[in-house]
Amino acid sequence: MRILFTSDLHDHDHRYRELQDLCQKHAPDLILLGGDCFPRQGQTDASIAGQKRFIETRFSRFLIETAPVTTGFIPGNNDWAACLPVLRQLQKGSALHILTEGPLKIRNWTVLGYSYVPPTPFSFKDFEKRDRPEDPWPLNGTAVVSDRGSIAAVPAETLFRARNTIEEDLAMLHSGDSSREILVSHTPPWGTMLDRLSSGGHAGSRALREHIGHRRYAFSMHGHIHESPRISGQFWDRLGKTACFNPGQAEDCLCAILVDTESGMANHTVYGSAEYA
Repeated sequence: MRILFTSDLHDHDHRYRELQDLCQKHAPDLILLGGDCFPRQGQTDASIAGQKRFIETRFSRFLIETAPVTTGFIPGNNDWAACLPVLRQLQKGSALHILTEGPLKIRNWTVLGYSYVPPTPFSFKDFEKRDRPEDPWPLNGTAVVSDRGSIAAVPAETLFRARNTIEEDLAMLHSGDSSREILVSHTPPWGTMLDRLSSGGHAGSRALREHIGHRRYAFSMHGHIHESPRISGQFWDRLGKTACFNPGQAEDCLCAILVDTESGMANHTVYGSAEYA
């Protein structure tokens, strides 16, 4: 199967156009979007309305123009949870599949989705959780959430105490034969070539790294850390039996990866080809 994967498109129209061109050129069997696909316009109800308009117009047009290819999608930490009802409605009449609401079965593969990332310095927290139960509570600051349909501000500690950790969520994330499973997770695994910051540090999930090592997926697809491939020099890494990818993202061009599950080759739009098998 040929998978076209990208993440962190935000509202850059040129990225959507380039992705459509790649789809036409390479005829993938599946498109996967790893989160943060919509505009970032502050922390107000107007920002939610802007994301909804984008979904109903530009994102909907993208799905029409790439049909009949299925698009598997997860929200990222910059996507408002209040937009999920609009996405669910769009899913009913298009090739969209929201992976966080149920696995996608395609060509003897199962694709799973997970959106949450460990706490970031940013205040919007719809898709953030503590990584592991032993991690400290975020004690300071205000969290901005939209899961009840509009913007609300709550103390960060209150929010995180009310939520499971990423580790606890992942323990319940399973489907069947992991050798035929693909995980799409916005956060990359910690301590890999895929979660490197400009400072050289790591910003991925330790819980996810442990989960991938235990579950042994065939592939995992990630985003979130835009600069990681540029800093680490690699857009893929391996954890045990799992080939893991993060295309990163750039301002002036689309970063995307075409993964061939049979040939063992992956081709990046900026960083060239790699043999992952």
